[in-house]
Amino acid sequence: EIEYAISHAGHVRIVVFNALGRHIATLVDDMRQPGRHHASWNGRRQDGAGAGSGVYFYQLQFGNEKLTRKMVKMD
Repeated sequence: EIEYAISHAGHVRIVVFNALGRHIATLVDDMRQPGRHHASWNGRRQDGAGAGSGVYFYQLQFGNEKLTRKMVKMD
């Protein structure tokens, strides 16, 4: 579960990458209103196949800002 807050309306994009930098899934790619929001990753790749246990990164993009954080998936 990824929680985030934005101060004004705008386009938000949240993407999950593996440790090699390969795209795994896009969780959000849409306009959002100001306030608190959350996005969930079900542990699956964009094609629906399960992603294995390991270290992953998610990147939140809002306007010109990018925030990258690490997460660990354990089966």
